Amino acid sequence: MTQRQFLIEFASILAVLFPAVLVAYLEARWVVHRWRHRAAVPRPRFWPRLLAGRPRLWDWTLHAAFALGLACAVDAFFIEPGLLEVQLVELRSDRIRPETGKIRVVQLSDLHSEGRVLNEARAAEVVDYLKPDLIVMTGDYVNGPEGLPVFERMVHALRAPLGVYVVAGNYDLHEKGLERSLRSLPVHWLRANAREIEVRGTRLRIVGMDADSEHFARPLLAPSAGHGPVPPFTILLYHYSDLAFEAADAGVDLYLSGHTHGGQVRLPWYGALVTLAKYGKRFESGLYKVGDMALYVSRGIGLEGRSAPRVRFLCRPEITAFDLLPEEGS
Repeated sequence: MTQRQFLIEFASILAVLFPAVLVAYLEARWVVHRWRHRAAVPRPRFWPRLLAGRPRLWDWTLHAAFALGLACAVDAFFIEPGLLEVQLVELRSDRIRPETGKIRVVQLSDLHSEGRVLNEARAAEVVDYLKPDLIVMTGDYVNGPEGLPVFERMVHALRAPLGVYVVAGNYDLHEKGLERSLRSLPVHWLRANAREIEVRGTRLRIVGMDADSEHFARPLLAPSAGHGPVPPFTILLYHYSDLAFEAADAGVDLYLSGHTHGGQVRLPWYGALVTLAKYGKRFESGLYKVGDMALYVSRGIGLEGRSAPRVRFLCRPEITAFDLLPEEGS
């Protein structure tokens, strides 16, 4: 992230926090003022002389703003982090053979598991209900060693006939316990390598790169010998969306990423306050078209770790199911 992006995002946070703190401060001052002068007749004015023409109107405006802020805080801290949402995305491609029918790929991202279970158990149940052919996970699995048992229980509960494919996120690169865990779990860990699988006559090529890979390697797209006249449908798994243009130029069909959490705190009509991504708000969350490539940036199912507040606002955690279908009429 550039210094300019950091300053813009920092200013955005201040623009939201300052009014909230000001309203809370005024409400507290109003309560103290009423209590201190409860016996005074007439009671001294609370508002400055310029605002004192309609004191009851200003009082109720302050109370309404404080109540709204309190309701938003309760939602952000206690309600929305557990409101798991399922997104269904339909994609069509001439690389999916007509006889193959639907291939369902389910993406999980940014679990950020900690000592207590948040969405992990529910997510495993939802994935089982979705009946995926393939499960992919795009990084940031634990916030610390205490989250490892929670993460491992979830992965052991995942079922897909074509397997579970994972890449490491930026958090994962610093967690030695997670590295040992990924090596022992029933998953395919892709670290700048690729796997090809066949699904009812259609070839899928799954390319994965850990978060410490900064450049997309075109050789990873090279299909195996004897793949036939139709090239495989290529899925790129990479924690960041930073390689969107490179991947599109290289011929990737579907690029799955996470990292931004959709901002985790969003405002109406503006969206994410912070993304901590190379392209800022350009790819903050959801589905994007980059050339012929589909890019999806997941909001994830967990909460940012370390010193970040454990909140979500207007940004529910999500599981995404992609239905890959042949072109219509093919």
